Amino acid sequence: MLLALTLRTYPAEEPLGRSYLNWTLITTPFAILVYCAVLGCAYAYGYFVEARTREAYASQLAAQLAEARLGALRMQLNPHFLFNSLNTVLVLIREQSTAAASRMLELLSEMLREVLRTDRPREVCLVDELRLLKQYLAIEQVRFSDRMHVEYSIEDRARAALVPDLLLQPLVENAVRHGVARRADAGTVSIFGARRRRFP
Repeated sequence: MLLALTLRTYPAEEPLGRSYLNWTLITTPFAILVYCAVLGCAYAYGYFVEARTREAYASQLAAQLAEARLGALRMQLNPHFLFNSLNTVLVLIREQSTAAASRMLELLSEMLREVLRTDRPREVCLVDELRLLKQYLAIEQVRFSDRMHVEYSIEDRARAALVPDLLLQPLVENAVRHGVARRADAGTVSIFGARRRRFP
């Protein structure tokens, strides 16, 4: 309108105020439509950027989780345990104790198969964790023969409790490595499980 006035093309027979009002009523809906379209595009772009950021963050967390699981796997099956187990199998074969060697290879295979599962949850029931622990201790009992005894004292109500996956084996392995393995006489590994009420 100002451009029309500047160029003297504004129709003189219509008052300026009424013309301005008509122009406002005509152009305002279109302006609102354009504004909403631009605002919608801006919000859509913002959501897109946020979704990409979340996706990248989720991928980073997945990579960190995979790295943590790999670290846990290395901790659970360190070369010390594997080499000792394989050396025990070799000794049993040389002594022609084929039944004991076969049993130890079977236990080791079952344990490796269980630990290397890619679908293992982050938390498992204590009874499932104890099952894996018993496989490990069975292997160690073949190694130490009568030098190692295992005692379990697990409350029934604690068996269904959730615990972090692959939690107990490194603790028991340390007990075997730094306790039973360094003793000349027999040693006992005691495993207790109980539920305790949380206090504020």
